[in-house]
Amino acid sequence: MAVYNTKNITNLYWACNEGFKVGRDPMGIQNCSITLYGQLLPGMTNQTGHIRYYSFYCWLLSEYNNDRREAKKYNVDQRNFIRRAELIMVFVMSGQNQNAVAGSLFVSQKRYNTDREGHYLISEGADYEQNNKYWTYSTGAFGQYYLGQLIYLQLVTVKDNWFYTSSKGEDLARAFCENIPEDVRKHYIDAICKGKLSEEDIKVLRPIGINQLKKGTSEWHYLNTLMIQPDINGSTLRRESIKLFLEAISTKCAINDFPKLQYEQYTANGLEAQFGWHYYYLCETIHYCIESIFWLILETAGENNYLAINRFIDIATKKILEANNNDISTYTIESVSPLITNYNIPIMLDELVDKTQTNQPAEAALKALLLLIKCYDTIIPQKEKFEAFEKRPHLSILLGNISQTLECYIGINRKLPIKKAIANIITTIMNQHTIVACRKMGNSTLDLRKFLIEDGCIFLVEIRKPQFTNPRIQTLYNFLTNLHYLRDGQLTETANNFIKNYE
Repeated sequence: MAVYNTKNITNLYWACNEGFKVGRDPMGIQNCSITLYGQLLPGMTNQTGHIRYYSFYCWLLSEYNNDRREAKKYNVDQRNFIRRAELIMVFVMSGQNQNAVAGSLFVSQKRYNTDREGHYLISEGADYEQNNKYWTYSTGAFGQYYLGQLIYLQLVTVKDNWFYTSSKGEDLARAFCENIPEDVRKHYIDAICKGKLSEEDIKVLRPIGINQLKKGTSEWHYLNTLMIQPDINGSTLRRESIKLFLEAISTKCAINDFPKLQYEQYTANGLEAQFGWHYYYLCETIHYCIESIFWLILETAGENNYLAINRFIDIATKKILEANNNDISTYTIESVSPLITNYNIPIMLDELVDKTQTNQPAEAALKALLLLIKCYDTIIPQKEKFEAFEKRPHLSILLGNISQTLECYIGINRKLPIKKAIANIITTIMNQHTIVACRKMGNSTLDLRKFLIEDGCIFLVEIRKPQFTNPRIQTLYNFLTNLHYLRDGQLTETANNFIKNYE
């Protein structure tokens, strides 16, 4: 916050604009979904692509901390030691058709340098002090994406800006070593310290690749237990989600359709995780509806730049009403409800997505309004169950949870004429976006607002289309493939035994 005195005057942050910044969640409602899938699938993120990285990092930290003097002799501090190891892994994995390898773009684009003998200059591409490096974040993908999960799983600790393996991490590091010949491990460390890598080195180092986890080894048993044991807080949501996911794959369900399938298959006596995914699907549906109406607001602002707010809201409301084939202007939200009784939420959502993908903002906003009403009518009879679930994982305090969101947009407007209800919803969305954007700005001078209001008039800053969150399903698929539960998208004997013996 600016401080004013007689010697120095600093502009207040909100009085100085240095431009606009793109944000992924303009309505501030996605944290509810993100928090939920984080509790359904803890110990992984959308960026932690392979589970063997967990044992790989534990081994690296164990090697470095057990022999710092030797590493220091080669002028490689802990940060650059990890960074070089990551870049070497990219070369080891190159050409093996493996996605989610940290730094792979650097190698595929051939941004690396070589010496006269054709050695890849790892130090020049990895060390943080270099300009042309594979990864911008100071501690590489390890620090940016993996560290949080390694800490959560109690494998790594941090003290005085130094990374250490815990006792559990040391156990995993030893299990990793048992699966790889000593000469290969020594060769890897030597390559890190030298900062160079040859094609011959790459051939020698293949067994250490992140796709070389062997079933039945101590490393495999450790990582497998890590995934299917109860979560750190005692919950079994991850374990339940794994079972549900494997069962879904067995029915040829597409990976990204997993939440939708859990919504459709949910039964009151099912696993708690199934209700969690059921809730997640509805939560995403509601968020997409709100962002679709927000998209219409932005499009309308772009078409009618610097229009008085009252007039602007009238135009946006009229667009939504005129997108309907039948005149519903005399209806209330309650009287619209019977018209969509036989509608199906997944089908309505698919139709809404189609309208956004084909650039029909008014039609999308109408679909979104009807879908919000359908969600309200579907969930209200189960309100107590939803509210109880929201308290368990602390969703009740997050903007965007189902109970509060539906009440805010539909519940309080349900007896109003539809035209007035739509105008209220538009106003609520505009107010919420402005509040959220200003809160996110903090003391920054970069503005997150997608529209501005000056002298009672609105003008557009940026068009933002609705989008879904990414609930770690691809990571789960990768992990289960690494652990030999899946092969070419099919369940293995290991997976079938897990389902059969699940308790």
